[in-house]
Amino acid sequence: MNLVSFINRLILKKVFEVLFVLFLIFLSLILIFRQSFQTIFQDISYFKETNYTHIYIENNSLPYRIHVINETYTKETFQLMLRIPSCSESINLKINGLFVSLNDLDQKDENTFLVLKDEIVADEKKYVIDFLDTPVSDAEFYLENILRI
Repeated sequence: MNLVSFINRLILKKVFEVLFVLFLIFLSLILIFRQSFQTIFQDISYFKETNYTHIYIENNSLPYRIHVINETYTKETFQLMLRIPSCSESINLKINGLFVSLNDLDQKDENTFLVLKDEIVADEKKYVIDFLDTPVSDAEFYLENILRI
């Protein structure tokens, strides 16, 4: 009789485990389909599409001092783009001490150039960009193609 009672207790225990799992599944489905969880899922999808890398350019500084900042531990690649309204192909740049001509840079369109491509994670990177031959005061720098790795 001892063996039969032991087997009955094991069967009863397994039945309770199955019922408990079914209860958890039912409860989770109710919570998922409630409106509050829908907003949580929307918030999660918003942060999935958000880029954490941003740019800061110091005002009134020639040469341009550009700070690319990522304050999170997400690893992102970015492209620093340069748009010059009145563009001349003979413009020479010095980027962090490296001499570059506009002819050497990848050109996106008539007045937009890819200055550099880099990656950043939980850091601030500083770039000093100086126009050598002619001072350009109306240059516009921006980030493009920020991809989370």
